[in-house]
Order: sequence, then structure tokens, then C-alpha cells
Amino acid sequence: MATSSLPTRRTNVTMKSIWAALLALCSALAALTLAPAALAQSNVDGYVYGSAADGATVELKSADTGYSRSVTATGGSFRFSAVPVGNYEVTQTTSSGQKSVQAVSVGVGAGVNVRFQTADAGATQLDDITVTGSAIAPVDISQTESVTRISIERIESMPIARDIQAVALLAPGTTEGDNRFTSQSGRPLISFGGSSPGENTFYLNGFNITDFRNFLGGATVPFQFFREFEVRTGGYSTEFGRSLGGVVNAVSKRGTNVWAFSGNAYFEPDSLRTDSPTVRLPNGDFRIDNRRDYRQEWQVNVDAGGPIIRDTLYAYAFVNLRDVATDGALGSTKFSEQDDSDPFYGAKIDWNIVDGHSMEYTYFRDKTETDVLTYDYDSSLGGNGQIGGLVTRGTQELGGQTQILRYVGQLTDDLVVSALYGKSERTTASAARDANTGARCAIIIDARGGVVNPLGCWDPSVSFDEATDDTRDGYRLDFTWFTDSMFGRHTLKAGFDYEENVSETLVEYQGGIFYRYIDATPGAACCNGGTVPPGVTELARARNYSVNGSFEEKLTAFYIEDSWQVTDKLLVVLGIRNETLENFNKNGQEFLGFDTQITPRFGLTYDLNGDGRTKLFANAGRYTMPIATNTNIRFAGGEIFSEEFYELQGTNADDTPILGPQVGSTRFYSDGSVPDPAASVDADIKPMFQDEMIVGLETAITDKTVIGAKYIYRKLQRAVEDSSFFDPATDTFAYFLFNPGESVTLTDDFDGDGTKETVTFSAEQLGLPRAKRKYHALELTADHQFSQQLFFGGSYTWSHSYGNFEGVFQSDIGQDDAGITIAFDEVGLTDFSYGNL
Repeated sequence: MATSSLPTRRTNVTMKSIWAALLALCSALAALTLAPAALAQSNVDGYVYGSAADGATVELKSADTGYSRSVTATGGSFRFSAVPVGNYEVTQTTSSGQKSVQAVSVGVGAGVNVRFQTADAGATQLDDITVTGSAIAPVDISQTESVTRISIERIESMPIARDIQAVALLAPGTTEGDNRFTSQSGRPLISFGGSSPGENTFYLNGFNITDFRNFLGGATVPFQFFREFEVRTGGYSTEFGRSLGGVVNAVSKRGTNVWAFSGNAYFEPDSLRTDSPTVRLPNGDFRIDNRRDYRQEWQVNVDAGGPIIRDTLYAYAFVNLRDVATDGALGSTKFSEQDDSDPFYGAKIDWNIVDGHSMEYTYFRDKTETDVLTYDYDSSLGGNGQIGGLVTRGTQELGGQTQILRYVGQLTDDLVVSALYGKSERTTASAARDANTGARCAIIIDARGGVVNPLGCWDPSVSFDEATDDTRDGYRLDFTWFTDSMFGRHTLKAGFDYEENVSETLVEYQGGIFYRYIDATPGAACCNGGTVPPGVTELARARNYSVNGSFEEKLTAFYIEDSWQVTDKLLVVLGIRNETLENFNKNGQEFLGFDTQITPRFGLTYDLNGDGRTKLFANAGRYTMPIATNTNIRFAGGEIFSEEFYELQGTNADDTPILGPQVGSTRFYSDGSVPDPAASVDADIKPMFQDEMIVGLETAITDKTVIGAKYIYRKLQRAVEDSSFFDPATDTFAYFLFNPGESVTLTDDFDGDGTKETVTFSAEQLGLPRAKRKYHALELTADHQFSQQLFFGGSYTWSHSYGNFEGVFQSDIGQDDAGITIAFDEVGLTDFSYGNL
């Protein structure tokens, strides 16, 4: 297990003054404008706004789905919030009967500005109406966020991988993380703006599908199930949280008034793949043997959608059939064959209850079961090595099912409500047995002679026998309310977001024990305080690890935000989000909680010329991260983790060790007891958070060309990590959670007299630095629409990330132990740790 410490409390007068001013301004605005209520919309849809004749009726209608809403323009303006993604006609009918129509396309999270003539020129006959296509300014002056929006039609024309991670890479400021951190699909996770790949959130149809156990991406959904993507790389509003990196927000396809069927097939033969090179040691032995690498995949996608009741009820269904076969050498003594052929199922039902009120239901199943066969292998025989007999049969299960139910209602012209409930169930299970006897197989690693090889009948592709179930129950309630005051127009948003996450866990080393054979030098100090006996040149390290139980986490958030149109040119966005967190140990006791995590957000845009073609924008915000349930399991789960060393006197026919006398003592990293929170969590621990500031310019230099530039600064202000010290009273290592660089207050029997004492260790006594991470970036973008079929989009990002803390993951050693990495386990590990990340 890893360890951690607390940051020293320093006063940053500038930052504190800025946040105090923002909080005061938000409070003043709330008092000024929140006469009836402050309300907010969902993160699934877009919105339409603009100018119209005072008192005119403005109707929004989709010919594809029959979805329809109408409002009365007041003060020369109108707004539709929570508008489902799609194509619409917006019709203005003045009091004298004059009609005019504009066609618009609404994207997820995007605002569409529609400008009608505000003077009533008298009645117009119906046959005089003209529909103008997409008179939309290419610069969205209603947005202060850093957002990249991409439709599935545009992505399907691009030569990129069919994966949500590949879509995220299209956004400026993103990059692939270490290839040891992968999603369920096996692709590397993405780093946003200098953050670690475990600090992002993923949404589908408004529901959080991020892995909450250790933040390894989100649920695996086939590319063709999506309709549109929104990648938020910074400056996102208060309705989004629990992320220091970025947000990938997607909506799925749906049925329309026309029945449609489609299908496609993809085949990736091994013969067209390039294998990674084989690596040899100086003595000629194989370090990495890729000569027999094989990967072949085929996929067939079939979908159908259409009306059950025209203009009212629609259905959409999707099936992804697939088979992925992967072979490869595991070291120089084992060879693995893996095959995964489980299908993906997805469906969506949409119901227009009455005008302005709709309900939608989404279901998908992404569970896979991979069959794993492990063979003996001799890399030295034959040109490509020789595969021997079958040793192990194993299975690996991953994924589950997700259901989402959502309602959107226009209660009045000025008030829209959205309510959502979602439930996801995710299983991770693996087991391996001797192919001949069915017996369990202990992990055996032979690290003698500088070559690392697996021995015995265990499955080297899986280190643990495990059976885990993760369940998320999520609830959202969002409101949007429009109001005018003497100080300008306001779009007030507010909402409630609650998640209850439960991780059921039963994990132990494959076969119950982990042996590692190592070389030794007689007389050398080693082995948990022992000395290598005379004549002993080989040792066996034996580790035991197991944990089981149920671990719960509760996350609550409230937010309020005011988009204040101060003048026709100036838009100011002020918001506050407050997060609470409760993490429970194996006994159901809260061991870590934060009652208040206030995160203010501020943004503004200025329409430089008043024509919607050039905007200056700025953004400042604070963002927090939740605690992965991995921390509950590893830190408060009563895990057993011990280590012993023995003289290695040979091996049996099945490669298990013949053990001699023990060398040194048994070391317990965890003895199976559930830690007392007072003894293992700093009494004054505070949440992890990061501050961000963005300034930029975006301009349409022609009707089809938009260029932009912005500067981004991010600073991690505090981290939550773990650290340890050796407790002589119990002869074990004591672990504690804290904020690195700050003092730590713990209550325990530190002197072994049977009485617990409360002791505060200063930052100087602990000798551990603050967790630091800074990110500077300059982004340049250019987009040009040559025609409906040809589009150019380009970006250049210069960035610099530096400090002593990568984040919740640690790439240099491939550690995805979210929240309890080795970064601050011991003082020596922090020496010379500050630099480029």
C-alpha cells in the first residue's frame, strides 16, 4: 500500500482575494435576481435563443420527431433551454400574423442564436413564408467554456479509431496517457490539460458512466451507438464537477418519424498489423518476445429506429457483434491465447408526452467474458519459439449494464425542469485453474539471472482471483429559469446531483500466494531486517494478499449559476457548486468525509463588434476530485498483506518452491484489521482541488473560417494521498491519509501503553513536500468549411506541465492505485521529484 501526507498551510493573498470577491459577487447577484427561484437545465441537450418581436409567439418544432415547444417573446428576446439534439424549424408569429421561419441544428451543450426582425411589418400570407437555412453565427457568443463538439457524421468521415478516447483526442490540449492505463476497450486513457488520465468524467445521455473504483475511463460503448460528442477541456460550468481534467459528454442515437435501418462490418486482419519489435538482453535471452504476436478482430453493427406512434413515441435498437482474438508470448516460458466474442446491446425509447414534455429511456449492456488459455512456451526453440502443452484455463469478465430514465418539462415559458435517474452495474471477475487437475495455481515469478519469467500453471495475464461488483445509483434534478431585471437578462440555473456508489469486493492473489525467486549475496542485509545466510545465493519471497467486503461512497452536489446578459455585447456567468463526500469502510463506518467543497466559477464573453463574429472570453474556476472507492478498499477494507523471505532450496516438478528456513521476519503491511479512522485519517484533512484560468479570442474572419487563440493556466492547490511510518508498538507499518505538505493529527496508542493519544505531527517533522502540479498552455485553432462535404479543423498546443505530483495515477511505474500512489509513501521517494511531468 502507498502512503501520504498534508500540505503546509500557506496564505495566497491574491487567490484568496479573487475567490472572496467572486463569492461576494455571486451572493449579491443571487440576492438581486432570485426573486421566485434559481433554476437550471440538464447537461444532455442544447439551447436556442435570440431576438424576436415583442409579444410574438416563437415555436420550436422538429419534423424528424414531432417535438414541439412554444414561448412568447418578451423584451425583444426568447429562449428555449433543454432542447434535444437535432434539426428544428423556429417560427416567429407576430401579433399581426406575420410569420418567418429559420432552420437550425442544435448540438449537445451548444447555443444557437436565431435573429428575427423585431419590428412587426403586418400580416404575411402563408405562401409568402421563406425558410432560411442555418443562419447561425459560427462563433458561439453564449459560451465561456472550452468546448469541442463533433457529430457522428463528421467523425465517421475521419480516419480515426472508432473509440470515445480517439474522439477526445480531437480536442486541443489532450494527449494519450501511458499505455498501461487503458479503458475496457484496451485503448490508452486520455490526459486533459496536464492532469493524470484518471481525473476525467464521462457522461452518456446525462448519466455519469465513469469508473468510480479507480477512475479507469468509463463504460465501453461502441462508436456507432453515439450521435454527438462534446469534449470540455476547461472552464466548464457548475453543472459539471468531480473532475480536474476534462469532461466527455455524449448523446446516443434515437428513433425519428422515418423508419431507418443500417449496418456495417469491420475486419482487422492480423496480416495487416505491424508487430512491436522483439527485445533481447545482451546475453541473447529474450526480454520481450513479440515474434508470435497475433491480433485479429471483426465487428458487425446493425441498428434500426423509427416511430411506434408518429410524432409521439419512437424506438431505436443497436447490436454490435464482435470477435477479438489475441495471442502472444508472456516472457520466455508462457504463451497466451485470448478470445472475446460477447455482443453489445443498446436501445433507446423517446416519448413526446405533450408539447413541451418528454421522457426518454436508455439501456445498454457492455459485459464481456474473455476465455484465456495459457501454454508452456520455449522461446529458444524454433524460429518463433515453440508452444508446448496447455497449462491453464481461465476467464476474465468485465462490464455490465446501464439504464437511464430522464424527463424534461417546460412548466412555463420561463421555467424548464429536467429529472434523471440512472443505474449502472459493472462486474470484474477473473479465475484461472490448472488445465489438467482444476486446482488453483499460485503466482510464481522467476527473476533470477536478470530475466523475469512466469513459472507454474498460473495465468500471467491476471494477477488476482477476483469477483467484484460496482453499482452506481445516480439522481439529477435541474432547473432553468429566465428572468429580466433592470440590470439585464438572466438565465438562472440550479440543480441537485446525487450518487450512491457501492463496490463489492473479493480479491486475493491468484492461487492465494505470490512467489518471486531472486538472486542473493551471502552476508548481505535484506529481507525485512534479516541477513542472507552463508552459502545462500537464491531466495523466495512469499506474499499474501486478500480483501473482501462492501464499500460505499455517497456524493452530493448543489449548484447555482447565473448567465447574466449585462448588455447586448457583454455576457457574465457566475456560479457556485458545493460538493459533499462520504466514504465508508468495511464496517459501514464513515472514515473520510468532506461536508463542504465550495467551487466558484466565473466566465465572461464580450461580443467585440456586436455582430456575433468576434468574442473575447475569460474564465476562472475551482474544481475538485472525489475519492475513488479503491481508497475505501485498500485503505479501510481490513486487507491482509504480508511478506516473508525463505531460502530457496530448489523447485518441485510444478515449479512451486522447496522452501528452507525463513530469512528475516514477517512484515505486515496490513494485518486484516479495519483501521480506526482517527488513527488512519488526518483529523483536519481537506479535499483535493485545482484552480484554472483561461483567456482567449475567437473570430470569424470569413463566413466559413474561424480562428482562435487562448492561454490556459492550471494549478493543483491540494492533494489527498497516503503516507506511512513504522510503528514500533505494533511492529507494523502505520498508514494514514493526509494532504501532502501539511501537518497531520492522528489519535492512536503511539507509545504502546494501552492508552490512545492525539498527536499532531508538523509538516517539518514529516519532512514531506506539498503536492505541486502546474500547467501552462497556449492553444491556436483554425476551422474552415470548404463545402458540406469538406471541412478543415486544426489546432496547435504548446504546453508545459511541471511539479512533483502527476495525479491520482503514477505513470512511471504504471500504478493505477487511484488516490494512494507511492508518491509520498516515504520521504526518500520525494527527493529530486520536482520537475517536468
